[in-house]
Amino acid sequence: MTDILARRLDSLHISRTGLTTPAEVVRWLGAVQAQDYSGAKWSVGLRLPGMTDEGVEQALADRSIVRTWSLRGTLHLMAPEDIRWMLALIYPRMKIQLRFNLKRHAFSDDELVRCYHILEKLLRDGVQATRDEVRAALADGGITVNNERVNFILVTAAIEGLICQGIRRKKEFTFTLLDEWVAPAPERTREEALHACALRYFRSHGPATVADFTWWTGLTLTEARLAVELARGELQEDIHNGQPVWFAPQTPEPATNTLFLLPGFDEYLLGYTDRTDALPKILEKEVNGTSNGLFLSTVVFDGKIEGIWRRSFRKDTAIIEIKPFKTFSAAKEKRIEKVAGQFARYAGMKAVEFVR
Repeated sequence: MTDILARRLDSLHISRTGLTTPAEVVRWLGAVQAQDYSGAKWSVGLRLPGMTDEGVEQALADRSIVRTWSLRGTLHLMAPEDIRWMLALIYPRMKIQLRFNLKRHAFSDDELVRCYHILEKLLRDGVQATRDEVRAALADGGITVNNERVNFILVTAAIEGLICQGIRRKKEFTFTLLDEWVAPAPERTREEALHACALRYFRSHGPATVADFTWWTGLTLTEARLAVELARGELQEDIHNGQPVWFAPQTPEPATNTLFLLPGFDEYLLGYTDRTDALPKILEKEVNGTSNGLFLSTVVFDGKIEGIWRRSFRKDTAIIEIKPFKTFSAAKEKRIEKVAGQFARYAGMKAVEFVR
């Protein structure tokens, strides 16, 4: 398969248009990695021509998309109806990590149950509490707290389906009870969930390998293979670099000669365990060489990551700093300016200033 990058850009709805709301984007992708909050919103916005940062914020406020911990124990944006069945699917594997962290943070099972009771009492009747308010309630309830312990409690409570994030209070994130924030949804059997998850992933991320799917979900390789078998009749198979890859049945030819300014944690990079088609290993440190594990925003030409970019704001101006791995031609720089203008409009800015 020679056009795998163009097909991925198409499957991921980066080069393809057609989705119309943040909820449609998040539902199509299955989940959008979201520990970088601003980057996650741009991941949604770049797939919706004319969308704004405020529009994505509104989708979070009206609960059509929800931010919570899920796949790999990481914050994601999710469609509300997908949260419970996906959490149930990944929980057996996540439970192993949670048990390890329970001991690492010196919690007993009884103490964790007490934490959950405190959270339920604090958050019932639609209350949305900040991290500091959660911490204070835990301390008042006799729980020894520090930043790491509070984070563990929040992550574990989210993975176990007790809480999710609510509406931001100014710049502070809030937490609320999942069952009060998200309407009930039909349960799925494990086989139904495996089938649905495989179909969702390979339609939106394909062509991809079973190893990619295993990485994305955190499932065991055995269950990932079973999931692919369950969805096999609705997917197409090909070979890439000697490995079977799976994707949606034939769609129109994907766009080529494309240019995008992607956020660092976009699914285009984070949705796969093998990223070498888009980013050769020799360049990985340019994108993910920071001590805190953050991925930098990328400049993507025809599927290849050819540089990184940063943004800042001054009054009504978006300041875009571009760092190419190799010097860009004048023609490429012109195209970058055009795409940067799209980002500026998304961010509500009236002008763009470049730093090279």
